[in-house]
Amino acid sequence: MLLAFLAGCNLFGGASSRVDTLAPEAQDRFDLARRLVAERKESEAVEILRSLLIEYPDSVRLHREYQDVRIRMGEEDAVRAEYQALSRSREDAVSMLMAARLEEDAPRRRSQIEAAIERDRSLPWGYFARAFEFVRESKFGEARDEFHRAARLGNPFPEAQLAAAESSLRLGDYAAAIDDLEVYLESRPNDVAARFDMAASLASVGRVAESQVEFARVLEAEPRDKDARIGLGNALLRQGKVDEALAEYEEVAREDPTNPDPYYNIGIAYEGYKGDSASAVGAYQKFLDLGGKESLRVSRWIQRLTGQKP
Repeated sequence: MLLAFLAGCNLFGGASSRVDTLAPEAQDRFDLARRLVAERKESEAVEILRSLLIEYPDSVRLHREYQDVRIRMGEEDAVRAEYQALSRSREDAVSMLMAARLEEDAPRRRSQIEAAIERDRSLPWGYFARAFEFVRESKFGEARDEFHRAARLGNPFPEAQLAAAESSLRLGDYAAAIDDLEVYLESRPNDVAARFDMAASLASVGRVAESQVEFARVLEAEPRDKDARIGLGNALLRQGKVDEALAEYEEVAREDPTNPDPYYNIGIAYEGYKGDSASAVGAYQKFLDLGGKESLRVSRWIQRLTGQKP
């Protein structure tokens, strides 16, 4: 049991950072455990994680991974009981938070989180957990504040910075999301999903040339990302680079001939930027034929361009 192999450990004696910096050799073992999980060798992964937790008993990341693997093995009840026992035995912030993570009863879970924060106000993960309780309640402003508090204490705490950005996106506050994504991407430059969010956020606040650069970087990593290619086309179009934009849209249409979305944008480019009504109507009609979602609006555009009565 977890309680047995952590008995006697100093729960704040292993990691050099409150957000779980592992030594290079330990990080390699952690990465190996995650590869084993991907290969469906969960039992081997659990043994590696147990050994790491003896060395880093205050590592929330290790505890989270250990819990998740045990749950994947169908041992949710057993691992929940282990952490409840560990929390009662230790009464430390990390154990409280890890028990709370597995708690299904919302009031009890929130109570455990608050107790953990009260026990150790310097532990970033406590505020991180509190923030997710706000997310559950769709209180994204409050959640963002707590994620920022966790990020300041972690210094760095990339997960908290990204979560703050995601909260801002849920609020439609793209400028704030950009600020957090910039910080996050400094430490996680290969996170393609976050870079896509950065590109889309830049476009939303009118920083179109910068969004073009970010969409292009997404496509360097994921050349077949259709949404990124359409986003790149939109950025080019807004800068008056119509032929380049059309090339991006047409590339999506070639790669995914049943996708209506590029034809919507092709129609806009021909109508609004080239003044070519015939080509615009052809694109809009193709959009409708493929089942595009904005069918009523696009049908009206076709009627307007062809002189038909509604």
